Amino acid sequence: MRGPIRSVLLAALAACAFGALTVGSASAATMEKIVGTVHTDFLAIYGNPGTNGATVPVGGGLGRNFGFGENMLFRACATCSPVVGANLKVEFAGPVVAEAKDSFVGGRLMSNQTGSNNPLSFKIEFVDFQNSAIAGVGAVPSYADTSDRPWIAEICPPGTVGENCKTDAQFTQGNKAAGVKIEDAAFDLNIATGPVVVQGTVWGTWENGIAGRAPCITLEKPAAGNPTLAVTQTSTGGPAVGALATGVGGKACLISANNDWYNIKTGEKEEPEIIIKNP
Repeated sequence: MRGPIRSVLLAALAACAFGALTVGSASAATMEKIVGTVHTDFLAIYGNPGTNGATVPVGGGLGRNFGFGENMLFRACATCSPVVGANLKVEFAGPVVAEAKDSFVGGRLMSNQTGSNNPLSFKIEFVDFQNSAIAGVGAVPSYADTSDRPWIAEICPPGTVGENCKTDAQFTQGNKAAGVKIEDAAFDLNIATGPVVVQGTVWGTWENGIAGRAPCITLEKPAAGNPTLAVTQTSTGGPAVGALATGVGGKACLISANNDWYNIKTGEKEEPEIIIKNP
């Protein structure tokens, strides 16, 4: 056997042997639920290595061009009983202070088992700001737009060290353990003289759950120089186009996730430990 051919074959055999040794032992950032000693990974639209249509539903229709993923609904309501997280708020100089007293944020898990020190991705497909108000104006509706483009959340697992996990390639705000970056957020604030459209990036921190307590995302104002929410349309007396948010806050917690998290009534609930791990 000629030298070059022999070298190629040996390299291929070595690769196969290495693959056989590492299958089942490779680490990955993974969202999962834990019941006793049983760990179950959540389904994601993309990023379920080692599985296919035989064990995981892949797409819909003949072309399989629709992705299935864990459906998850988060809520932020400081005045609910029981309390769920903290009200979502945004502020602009002027001042314009907007607060939604009960918010619902729903979407699908896009990727899972993405590799050690890598973020997962969650697609926000629906947002409902209930009982929203503008300070000095009163209760006025605020509408979210997820149709032009979905809001994409990148979430780093809590177990990362320092800036090993990056939710952004250029900016440092989300490059930390449990960092969260939500891109393409878009909603309006109805001030006294008309609507003000706000678009941009929202940052936060992921908090793992425990049995009986859901995981949550806490929003935060980014450090100077990092992308944030900005005014893209305005009304008379409102913040100028290009004005940046001076404050962002709130905390949204999981309230529903298919058969993996729900609380319907006494004796009919499922509230396991739900975490993102980073082996």
